[in-house]
Amino acid sequence: MKIVAIKCLPVSIPRLKEFKVAYATRTVYNGILLQLVTDIGLTGLGEAAPNFEVCHETMESTVQACRAMAPLVR
Repeated sequence: MKIVAIKCLPVSIPRLKEFKVAYATRTVYNGILLQLVTDIGLTGLGEAAPNFEVCHETMESTVQACRAMAPLVR
């Protein structure tokens, strides 16, 4: 079995309610949906939720990392 496709889809989804933590109030979920597809038709889904205040990653840097790593896992 081999991975034949990797997709990274950035999404911004309005929250139904505000999400508050000590350093911020969030009204939108910003994340990245990940999809892996194999040569036998299996599909795996995942999520990356970059948070600059916590891990110093942004949506853009996380998508770039996903795209840079894609050739390494095929």
